[in-house]
Amino acid sequence: MSRRKLVIPDCLEMLLDTICNTFGAVIFISMLLSMFVGEKTAGNSARNVTQEVEEIIALQQHDIAVARLRQASLKSQMEQQEAILSTLSHPESQRLASEIDQLSRLSASMLDQKTKQVETLTETEAESLSMEAEILTRRQERQQLQKETAALRSEFEDAIRKAGRTARVSRVRSTDKFGFAYMLHDRRLYQVITPSGSINDDHCREIDRDGLTCVLPKPDGGIVLPAEKSVLGRVFDGIQPDRQFVRLFVSPNSFAEFTTIKDSLIDMGLEYEVIVFEDNKAELFMSSEKIDSFVQ
Repeated sequence: MSRRKLVIPDCLEMLLDTICNTFGAVIFISMLLSMFVGEKTAGNSARNVTQEVEEIIALQQHDIAVARLRQASLKSQMEQQEAILSTLSHPESQRLASEIDQLSRLSASMLDQKTKQVETLTETEAESLSMEAEILTRRQERQQLQKETAALRSEFEDAIRKAGRTARVSRVRSTDKFGFAYMLHDRRLYQVITPSGSINDDHCREIDRDGLTCVLPKPDGGIVLPAEKSVLGRVFDGIQPDRQFVRLFVSPNSFAEFTTIKDSLIDMGLEYEVIVFEDNKAELFMSSEKIDSFVQ
């Protein structure tokens, strides 16, 4: 009896095609994920990242579903193959058919494992992309908070600058302390009375006017402003803050220099009273009469 030639069904070609497509899908998905992670910039919004994650997950789920359909088709073909094996009577044909069946089952098992690996990879990449989207959102929120904090700090510094140094001292109040007279005139600071109680001849000169002693600033005397803090400190040296204060007479032509003098007095912890000369007429009349003073 002639030996019949065993014809191998086309299921192996379909199996090979399924396995190749599955590996191709895995490589394609990995390339997509790599391109997505590599090209993403910090300027992307969290909403766009989430949409792209969802699109990639949907694409992967579609490929998994296609692979499972092919796996089901392969299983059906294997069942048909088993039915064909039962009809074969020749030992050699049964042996070849058995080897083909084992190979088909091994390939189906490998396909199932690869499908599960793709599912695991999909879940892992989805979690990774979601975490990156969350990190991006938090980074953008932090940058926004840093901008708002910097703006508030700038506004606060401007407010302090505009408010001036007077915010560091109390409001104007009366005092019983003894005041030492100084004149701020023609952008110069003059010490009228020294801590020893005498008139500073280097800064001022005395004249008699209708029987009264009048003190005038010397044109070339005093301290030219602006001056170093150490120089200003020597001018106010000797004044005791707990018992004495600075009585400062200011001409309108030296208002701009008043801020510097005020800051120096505050730094030294000295109270001061401000009196404005009229029409830049800098002259003081000496008197023993007690004068009510209001310092700050």
